[in-house]
Amino acid sequence: MEEQQDIQQQPQEIKEKGVQSEQTPTIKMIKRKLYLKALIYQLNPNYKQIKQNIQKVESALMKYNKNDKIDIFMLPEMALTGYTFKDRDDIRDYCEKSGKGKQFTFFSKVATKLGCYVFAGFPEIEIVDGKEHFYNSAYLIDRDGKLITTYRKKHLFETDKTWAEEGSTFGIVNLKTREGKQFKAGLGICMDINPYEFQDSSQFEFSDFCKEQDVDVVLFLSAWNDHEPNNLDESSIDGSLNYWLWRMKTMMNKKNEVNYHKSWAFICCDRTGVEDKLTSEEKTHYLGCSCVIKVNPTQLVYCLDKKNEGVLVSDVSLE
Repeated sequence: MEEQQDIQQQPQEIKEKGVQSEQTPTIKMIKRKLYLKALIYQLNPNYKQIKQNIQKVESALMKYNKNDKIDIFMLPEMALTGYTFKDRDDIRDYCEKSGKGKQFTFFSKVATKLGCYVFAGFPEIEIVDGKEHFYNSAYLIDRDGKLITTYRKKHLFETDKTWAEEGSTFGIVNLKTREGKQFKAGLGICMDINPYEFQDSSQFEFSDFCKEQDVDVVLFLSAWNDHEPNNLDESSIDGSLNYWLWRMKTMMNKKNEVNYHKSWAFICCDRTGVEDKLTSEEKTHYLGCSCVIKVNPTQLVYCLDKKNEGVLVSDVSLE
């Protein structure tokens, strides 16, 4: 197994890495104290090996429990199955009905063990009037292990289109911190942050949705392609983080541009590693760079690297 990072990050130890901090103009910002603690596992899943991946996650989480006071645990898009499937026949055996499979059972167990919400990706199958429907989905599970919602990826990447259908809308849900304070989370998966079908880069559909819904936190799962796998310096990481933030442009304040009335957090769990595509000659490299970023003003709380699996525990304070 690749080297695994295990990083504890405290909120006062803000570390900036290419993401620029902007001083916002004097405006009427919402004043509230909202503290969140996220546990992120940047996973390199074994392709089509659900049982092995469950064992890998269990091992990584062995040292954590309810005393760690985690609010949200996140695993990447298609966390336990791998990402690339050639068609519905290829993926069918790895799909499950919402809330009724071994993947849900495991995620539910993690939620109760840690006493936290769990947001994790999986391939979903739904049968309506005898017809199969497939979705690139994610479970959001409550602290007692019960299903809150199953979110279906709305904007599909080309690899999804070999088997999946589009979800109907981006995700939104009301959650509570351990202190009982309510916050609103926007839910997205990978391509959701991009313009629909890459048709018009001036469109920021996911960002606009989160702004309209007045979110406090964006929970973002991904299996993001790394187009510069041999570039391991900070410029590659900076470029990726800044791209994600640019795609949330309509919620970001700048010196002379006020777009949003409060600070909020962008929490991303991306996968890492390499996966064969449909032929052994073609491989997909995944980006990693899972991160916690506070926005308005913009501050990088912490970011994992590109190549290694890792567990990140990070506090974020929104005021």
